[in-house]
Amino acid sequence: MSASTQPQQGLGDAAHALNDHGIWQDILPDVNPSQLKGQLEVRYPQASITPVVEPHRDEVQQEPEIYFHGGEGLESDAKYTLIMTDPDLMKTNDPLDKQVRHWVQPGLTSSGSGKLTATRGPHTSFLPSAPMPMTGPHRYVFILAKESRDIGTGERGGEADFKERLRFVAQDFINKNGLTVVGVTAMKVAPTAEAGKEDVKLMGESAKHMVTG
Repeated sequence: MSASTQPQQGLGDAAHALNDHGIWQDILPDVNPSQLKGQLEVRYPQASITPVVEPHRDEVQQEPEIYFHGGEGLESDAKYTLIMTDPDLMKTNDPLDKQVRHWVQPGLTSSGSGKLTATRGPHTSFLPSAPMPMTGPHRYVFILAKESRDIGTGERGGEADFKERLRFVAQDFINKNGLTVVGVTAMKVAPTAEAGKEDVKLMGESAKHMVTG
């Protein structure tokens, strides 16, 4: 994929695509799509995420780069937080475990070239997509929001085990931290056998941490 590739989808079309996949209703009920400032692009080495694409799980394992295009753009003197969340752990819009917090990267700034750069460590480190077998395709939602105050690095330098990432609610995090959503994109990723193995490993690590503290 060329580094200069930009999403061709219009802002209105993107908002409709997100709506068709339940993103506003299930994940961002307090957000009006009209407040979006442009097109958020999450760029993996093998896949560019604009709403709503369906990459293979193997294509979205490395920590991606974040870009923002068109619209009103981003403020050069502001900082932004990127949130990646999965609301479909065991079933679509899982009511028990809520969302899985895959990534929270605060302190992003825009250079004007479209690419965002982190000025501090993650609140929650990046966890690749690993939808469990027999749970159907999962929605992975990326949210870019303007900060009204600094969001610090999480415990252990942003590291969090699988159990600590459960029961996340992106809208509550946004409201609690005074964030204003400016861009949203999403992808759907189907389960694979390798994803199942990764899930077993993550749950084992969580169990170990409960015993050892």
